[in-house]
Amino acid sequence: MNVAANKIASYDKGIERMAVLGQYMDYNNQHFPVFNHRSGNVILPRIDFKEPLKVEIDHFIDCIENGT
Repeated sequence: MNVAANKIASYDKGIERMAVLGQYMDYNNQHFPVFNHRSGNVILPRIDFKEPLKVEIDHFIDCIENGT
């Protein structure tokens, strides 16, 4: 079976509202809101593939053999 190497990708992206530079660094006193667009790294965690049914059967057999 051929399984994709990168099953999960986490993207560090977002939009944050910026404060207006001034005396109080105020968010609410803006005529036009200013946003900061963030596009950061991509994280590809390593996930080892295991067949779910095989894991379940192995656990069931282990329970029978050990009486749990």
